[in-house]
Amino acid sequence: MSPSKLAWHFQTIPGWATQVVNSSWVKVMDPPGTNPFPGQQVIGRIFVPDSQANPLIMQGAAGADTYFNQCLPGYQQAPYCYAFEAPNEPPVSGADQRAALVAFTQRWVQLMHANNYRTVALCLAVGWPDIGQAADLAGALADTDYWGLHEYSAPSMQSESGWLCLRYRRTVQELEFAGARIPPLLITECGIDGGVINRPRVGWKTFANPTEYLSELIWYDGELQSDDYVQAATIFTSGANADWTDYDVDETLSRNLAAYIQQQQTLPAPSPAPTPMSADFALKRPLPDGVGWVSQWFGDSTTDYSETGLAGHNGVDYAADQGTNVLAAHAGSCTLGQDAGYGTFVRVTSQDGIVQTLYAHLQDAAVTDGQAVDAQATIGHVGSTGNSSSPHLHFGWKVLGVRNPAYGDWLDPYLGRKLNGDA
Repeated sequence: MSPSKLAWHFQTIPGWATQVVNSSWVKVMDPPGTNPFPGQQVIGRIFVPDSQANPLIMQGAAGADTYFNQCLPGYQQAPYCYAFEAPNEPPVSGADQRAALVAFTQRWVQLMHANNYRTVALCLAVGWPDIGQAADLAGALADTDYWGLHEYSAPSMQSESGWLCLRYRRTVQELEFAGARIPPLLITECGIDGGVINRPRVGWKTFANPTEYLSELIWYDGELQSDDYVQAATIFTSGANADWTDYDVDETLSRNLAAYIQQQQTLPAPSPAPTPMSADFALKRPLPDGVGWVSQWFGDSTTDYSETGLAGHNGVDYAADQGTNVLAAHAGSCTLGQDAGYGTFVRVTSQDGIVQTLYAHLQDAAVTDGQAVDAQATIGHVGSTGNSSSPHLHFGWKVLGVRNPAYGDWLDPYLGRKLNGDA
């Protein structure tokens, strides 16, 4: 295991906090004038009610000037803060809201950097951005130091995993596909929240005992540790005010959390995991930059695929116009095929015989059987052949000799090369 990425989130700072907190990061609401956590990187959030912040966001760049000036006394009071957050959980459901947020964020980051403050942009609520919308927010990430997302689920953190907690991976995949810059990520709120199942203001105390909740947090930490771009996850919340007492990570739970974090810090460094490919091997996009969108992720639709003996979808689907060029994700030799499921397809196997990718439901192939191709060569065109209801590319990836039987030995192309089943 690697050092823990779990961290504290404080609404107010109780007396026990400075003696207990041992995380690398800590988030503080309305940080005080004296640094309470000199050994940590403090994320500061200046509280501005949604009723004030959201109208300013919708003004775009002009609203950012007003917001910055409103928050400036708070920034100046706590110069020890390593970074400050942007407005909390801004609206992003509409295209106009996303465009305004990008303009607002770009200007706010500019103002913050001009005053030597680091920034945490976006800070989106759980479940946002919606699937297919992440690319609209790419401009907000162009210059910020960090970006933030919130992740909650209920009745456990593992409920709807990948759709609620761990949803950040889908967002990162979309941003990668769009060619966006992806700064280091801070999960600036996380935990169990009944709001996701229509029970607002109900937290972990309703659904779990302290031992069970710590177990959920440890599970989440283990997942975070596999994604290097995630810096920390601050657990909502300690020093809870009257509205949030059901969420309170109190002294007893905090001491147990600190013991876990200390254990992680003292474990020997793990040996590098053996890899069947060179470290610099990377899959390229199977469609031209900015073309198409992800219509189904790896592992989705578990019920549908159970009928085929799979745990879920065993590739990534990209919806795109009929006839769109399909590009080789890596260099190799081509094998052509056709069947009732995949329709017309091409497989590309790397020259060392280790990596293989699949491009299915093609309108036609643009290569011959056995032909050698370079990465990003056109190998076919998007179609809807085989078991397909609309034009799209089914993109699959495997490492030959690596077992993942729950998915027919196919692996997830975009989740850090992580196996989703038996190794």
